[in-house]
Amino acid sequence: MPVSMTGYGRGGAREGQWALALEVKTVNHRNFELMAKLPAGLWELEPRIRQGLREVISRGRAEVYLHWLTPLSGIREPVVDMNLAKGYIQALRVAGRKLGLKGELDLPLAIGLPEVVRIEERPLRMVLIGPLVMRALNQALRGLVNMRRNEGRRLTADMQQRLSNVRRLTQAVRRLFFSRKKKQTTTLRKRLEGLFKAGNQEGKQIAREACGQYLRADITEEIVRLAAHGAQFGQLMRNREPVGRRMDFLIQEMNREINTVGAKAGDAVIAHHVVDIKEELERIREQVQNIE
Repeated sequence: MPVSMTGYGRGGAREGQWALALEVKTVNHRNFELMAKLPAGLWELEPRIRQGLREVISRGRAEVYLHWLTPLSGIREPVVDMNLAKGYIQALRVAGRKLGLKGELDLPLAIGLPEVVRIEERPLRMVLIGPLVMRALNQALRGLVNMRRNEGRRLTADMQQRLSNVRRLTQAVRRLFFSRKKKQTTTLRKRLEGLFKAGNQEGKQIAREACGQYLRADITEEIVRLAAHGAQFGQLMRNREPVGRRMDFLIQEMNREINTVGAKAGDAVIAHHVVDIKEELERIREQVQNIE
């Protein structure tokens, strides 16, 4: 059964001081596209995240959001510049002697001097963080896949109902056309027999033109192709592989056939059915746009 390109999944993972949450959202798109919003220092994980997504998604725009759930105290630490602190103290002692100042230089004074103490970012250890992120991603993907499958079932059920309506309306068009064709054939045969018996050359030419127009107005070929495309579309709805592109192509072909039927039929009742079929095909086309 086809799956939808629309879905959402959330996962989380915790290990020691680290705790994070990861969200994945997908929407319809012609091809696969990834937008990943990762905290600083984790950009090197994007290829692994992309690979994980491609294993379950063939088409659609995916958005991935990674959030830390705990303060990042583990990757930030204070660093004391000992050389700078010594330089400050020596310079201040020299200045004190020259200026005749008294007083002791203590620790609070030293660490308060500019740039003696600074906060540095400690590189994240990917050997620890990487598996944690992938655990959260796998959990999120399970939820995403389930949602996409459930949405796919809903879309498929709707398309099956509308395809059934198309078949029913097409059969109605076929019955109306061939019922009218039978009557027209009888009438045309009688008129042609009269013209040919009269031996009128002009009448014979008119008869030939009438026959040509009659044959060109036949919709048998279009009805057969419409039914064949519908049957193939029905088969795709039982397929587990990505079928959105093929479905879209078949709907275009079915629209083309029914447009030709409407142009050829020349009957008000048939034209009404053609409009109904086109409406159903348009609803199916809208659903197909969200099928992977």
